[in-house]
Amino acid sequence: MRRVIAIANHKGGVGKTATAVNLAAALAEAGEGTLVVDLDPQGSASSWLGVEDEGAAALEAFSSGAALPVRPTGTAGVDLVASGTAMASAERRLAGEIGAERLLSESLARTAGPWTWVLVDCPPGLGLLSVNALAAATGVLVPVEAHHLGLRGLADSRRTVEAVRRRLNPALEIVGVLPCRAHGRRALHREVVELLESSFPGRVGPAIRETVALAEAPAHGVPVTRYAPRSHAAADYRRAAAWLRERVLDGGESARGEEA
Repeated sequence: MRRVIAIANHKGGVGKTATAVNLAAALAEAGEGTLVVDLDPQGSASSWLGVEDEGAAALEAFSSGAALPVRPTGTAGVDLVASGTAMASAERRLAGEIGAERLLSESLARTAGPWTWVLVDCPPGLGLLSVNALAAATGVLVPVEAHHLGLRGLADSRRTVEAVRRRLNPALEIVGVLPCRAHGRRALHREVVELLESSFPGRVGPAIRETVALAEAPAHGVPVTRYAPRSHAAADYRRAAAWLRERVLDGGESARGEEA
């Protein structure tokens, strides 16, 4: 069964795109094919994977619930639905359409491929694109900056997941929270992780350290697991991939409704 994971947080700059791209690469490296669906009009995930695209083809497919345009990337086992500035018109184009919140679900159902995982890189905020991702997802992974300011969008994200679960997707749950841009030796980092653990017991993933390699990888159009395979960041995303697999595929996911 294909697992659709929405990588979402109301707040921008918390590591959503880094998580989508590098987690996809780590999962593929472990032999599990992954499709990255870039829903952000900024197209950051597409650019990171070496693809420049306005997203017009994806918008056309998405708007009609048709099969999505999938293209290979330079990273083995990772395919991509590319996005770009054209996707910014989705909200206006689909405003008032009946069933517009379920278009991505329809498109994914018609999109054939050998993927174990579909990772959806959501834009920040709560708009139609993010709601579509949550309506289509089997789970939500929330990257959080390991800083007190990074916690501010977490409560909003949690409420949004609960609202989508009630109205559109009863199976939806937060499968985990991933601390990003972390500095493990700092007391602040430990405080934030403790706060996360108290709110999401057993669902806080391995911390992703902030490293030079992770900052440099996008300029080279490849995930950090390829750019600097022996770096701390590459190791962190491999650990995160193993953790996610254990939670979702090996029966370790939390009980439905635990985060309510």
